[in-house]
Amino acid sequence: MCSSDLKVGLELYTVAGNGFVSVLVDRGFDVFLDLKFHDIPNTVARACRVAAGLGVWMINVHTLGGPRMMAAAREAIDACSKRPLLIGVTVLTSHSNDELHRIGIEGGPAAAVSRLAVLARKAALAVAVC
Repeated sequence: MCSSDLKVGLELYTVAGNGFVSVLVDRGFDVFLDLKFHDIPNTVARACRVAAGLGVWMINVHTLGGPRMMAAAREAIDACSKRPLLIGVTVLTSHSNDELHRIGIEGGPAAAVSRLAVLARKAALAVAVC
């Protein structure tokens, strides 16, 4: 990220909301809206469309939402006049091998990251965060 890039994460967004994001964009900042959308395809698509409408330069989805959700997000972004980068988060850094096993993800973090990164690529996301 450059010096004019800002990341707005879940905590700040929850406190300040869309209005604050719009102020940052209006002041010339390239805003990465780091909310890791993960829901049913239609809901994620609508959220991506709203985020794109704010003028942010990058948004992310959680790849565990699956191929249909990622495709819906991609289609929503592609339909916008100003299209932000759409990236996919694979496995959270807080997930241990044991924790992944408990939630039904076998093979450990490296294997999960590989599988999810392939799905992100197939959904035409710009980047997979591994």
